[in-house]
Amino acid sequence: MKLRKLFAAALSLAIFCTAAPTLIDYSTKNYLTAGAADERFIGIWDLTYVTYPDDQNLYPVEEIENIFNLKKDGTASSVLCWSDGAERIDKLLWTSDDNNIYITYTDDERHPYADLTFSDFELLYDFYDEEDDSLSTFHYLKTSLGDTNLDESIDAKDASLILVEYATLSTGGDSTFTLNKRVVSDINNDNNIDAKDATMVLSYYTYISTGGNKSIYQFIR
Repeated sequence: MKLRKLFAAALSLAIFCTAAPTLIDYSTKNYLTAGAADERFIGIWDLTYVTYPDDQNLYPVEEIENIFNLKKDGTASSVLCWSDGAERIDKLLWTSDDNNIYITYTDDERHPYADLTFSDFELLYDFYDEEDDSLSTFHYLKTSLGDTNLDESIDAKDASLILVEYATLSTGGDSTFTLNKRVVSDINNDNNIDAKDATMVLSYYTYISTGGNKSIYQFIR
């Protein structure tokens, strides 16, 4: 319940808020052109842990799914899914400066959406709760596009899972994928999980199996 409260506050006060105050003049930011993005940040970032004030323990996030998808052309999206099935999707822009990532809405005034910090291979979002006068940190871990089974490799097993999901959906069944798996399996970003995605995964697997060294994001450009 505490995590739900934090997210409710964040949605209304800071992160995801067009009225949030900011010290950053987003209108002066040089938003990215295709191919100019920092390769470290391109990809899918999944909210995995939260830390609370005066408590260094990492608490797994289970009641909420939140994913940032930072794309190579400077666009981004955020998906927030609650345990009751409610879902919120935002289309965004992003840019970076050293280890700082700035995410805004797509409107001309660049209303702030979230500022994150890259540290120890995580994206961190600090949220200050005025009601409790406390600071909590959301920890986002990167998941690679195409890694459907989340085992940190992209291979035929991932393609097989995509095909099974496609078959299930094609026959009127309910999706068996979590939000994270849905996002990482949509290789061509057409909002469908189908045989085309599985084919792209297999093509990339063949490429790296024969000595290729590009990331999947570079490979599908």
